[in-house]
Amino acid sequence: MVCLLEDTTVFPSVGPHAEVYCGEVVEMNSEYAVYVIDGQVRATCHMKSTCKCKGGDEAVGGSPSVELDRAVVDEAVGLLSSTAETSDVTAYRADFALMRQPGDDTAWTTGLVEVNDGYVAGRYEDMPVDDFVDMILSRFASLRGYR
Repeated sequence: MVCLLEDTTVFPSVGPHAEVYCGEVVEMNSEYAVYVIDGQVRATCHMKSTCKCKGGDEAVGGSPSVELDRAVVDEAVGLLSSTAETSDVTAYRADFALMRQPGDDTAWTTGLVEVNDGYVAGRYEDMPVDDFVDMILSRFASLRGYR
């Protein structure tokens, strides 16, 4: 990946002296794709995996279930939708995960993992097709300057 970042034909403004930031290694459990169009959450799709969420393999096996904290999601979406830097990003998929609190084997917290631009974000089966089309059209219109 580092070699790719140094390729100026792919990333013309990066170069070999670009700063790279690395985050802490975290233990993630469940991951969710949150689809946002014009500042409104249209769908939240669980990325199917072995997890502790309600209905997940570990929860079904008797482990306590943990769920995505909607207040954290709503706050992040509000921030992403209200800043000058992101005002042109009308549609995106924000991926959130349940992450274990360092030093605590029982506490899980909701955290933002990544944000994917709406015109390239994939569609999970729980995302209604009409909302997915709205997301792509909204983002494409903003890129073309129609919004």
